Amino acid sequence: MGSSVRLRKKRSRSRPSLKKEKEICPCLLAWGVGDGPLVCCFNLDEKGKWKRNFCQSCCAELFGGQVEDKGKEKEKPGMRVITPAKSRFTPNFGTSVVMGTVVYVLGGAFVDPENKKRCLFSPKVLCFNINRPEWGWIEASEMLSPRFKPKAVAFEGKIYVFGGNNITFGRMTKKAEATPGGPWAEVFDPVINKWEPLPPPPESTNFLTSDLWPSPVVVAYGGPLEGKMILLSWFNYMYRVNCKTWEKFRLPSSLPLSSNLISDGNSTLYWTSYFTFYTYNLMTKVCDSGDIEGYDVKKYRFDSDTPEPTLLHMGGEHFCFLTLKEDLPGGRTKVRCAKFRVSLQGGFQASLVCRESYIVDLPLDEDLIYGFVL
Repeated sequence: MGSSVRLRKKRSRSRPSLKKEKEICPCLLAWGVGDGPLVCCFNLDEKGKWKRNFCQSCCAELFGGQVEDKGKEKEKPGMRVITPAKSRFTPNFGTSVVMGTVVYVLGGAFVDPENKKRCLFSPKVLCFNINRPEWGWIEASEMLSPRFKPKAVAFEGKIYVFGGNNITFGRMTKKAEATPGGPWAEVFDPVINKWEPLPPPPESTNFLTSDLWPSPVVVAYGGPLEGKMILLSWFNYMYRVNCKTWEKFRLPSSLPLSSNLISDGNSTLYWTSYFTFYTYNLMTKVCDSGDIEGYDVKKYRFDSDTPEPTLLHMGGEHFCFLTLKEDLPGGRTKVRCAKFRVSLQGGFQASLVCRESYIVDLPLDEDLIYGFVL
C-alpha cells in the first residue's frame, strides 16, 4: 500500500435519516482497585446533551439482584456495578478483551517468590461472565506463553493474542525480563477451552509491544472472498485469519495514529490525536478529520502525558468517549461518558449526542482501565 493520503474537504449536506439501531451500553473494567476488579455499565440518556451526574451509592444496581414490579416500567439507573462486592482473584495489569458477555483478562506480572526484586510474566487467563456475576472471576486455560500487557482482539468466537512476551519490565530491576519460550502469537477457542499457536510473522518475532501503540483491529480489506483480517498497525502487518498467513501492510506514515485506534469491523479506522478526531478508509485511502460539535477534547486531555480518551464504537455512526477525573476527595473518581455521531456523507461531520458523568467510590487509574460495549 502506498503512503499517499487524500484529504477530503468538508462539505455541508443534509444528514440522511438513520434506522433505529440496537441499544448498547458502554462499560468499564478497572483492575487493582478495592477488593477486586470493578466492572460497571453506564446507561446514557439521549433526551438531551446536558451533562448529568450520577453517584455510585444511589445508582448502583447488581444485574439480577432486583425484581421489577409487575405492570411498572423500571427506570434504568445511571450506572450499574456488575462485579460482586469481592472477587476471588485480582488480575495484575493484564490485557482485557470481551467476547459476547464474557470479559477476559490475559496474563500480567507478579513478583518472583525467589527474588522479590524481580517480576515475572504470567500465562494465566481469568474470565468474568457479566450475566453470572455471582460466579466471580474464573480461571480458564493458561496461555502457551507468559505475557505482560500483550495486544489482543476477539474475532468470530475466538481470542487472538500478540506479543507481550518479549519486553522488559524494568521498574523494579534492570534485568526483570519475561520468562522465555512460547509462541509470539496464539489463539484461544473458549468452546474447547484450548490455546493454539499462530504462525509467527515472516521477518522476526522480536516485535515489542507498548501501551502507547494501538491494539489489533478487525478490518475488511480486499475482495469479498478474502475474508476479514486482523490489522496490527504498530509493526505494519495484517494477519489473514482464513489463510493463517501474514501480509505486509503499511499505513501512510503521515497518519498520526494513537493508542485508541479502533475499527468499524469493515474498512474504516477511527482514532483521536491531540484534540482532533480522525477517520481513514483502507479501501479509498481517504483521511477525514475534524472537531466534534458540542464536545471539547481539550477539557479532558491537558498535555502529552494524558492518555487519549478511551474510544468505543457503539454501532453504526455512533461512538463513545470514556475519560476519568482522578483524585477526587475521599479517593473517589469521576467517570465521564460522551456519546457522539460521526457521518462521512458529504464530508466529515461529528456532533455530540449526550454526555453524563458518574462518581465511583474507588481510586481508578486512567492507565489501568479497559472500555467495551455490551
